Amino acid sequence: WALLKDEQSVHQIAAERRVWIQVVKGNVTINGVKASTSDGLAIWDEQAISIHADSDSEVLLFDLPPV
Repeated sequence: WALLKDEQSVHQIAAERRVWIQVVKGNVTINGVKASTSDGLAIWDEQAISIHADSDSEVLLFDLPPV
């Protein structure tokens, strides 16, 4: 995803799925957690994630099956 500053995106997470987010460029806030270029976040036990761009940003989102 490419997000311009102050854009927000929401991704629904299916039951028992996990998500990995890699911040490629910029600064974002993901479910209230700040992350910046090269940071990665593992997310589980959530129904949705909200990504807010604190600057022009690019993120990769991997929607992963249960382990």
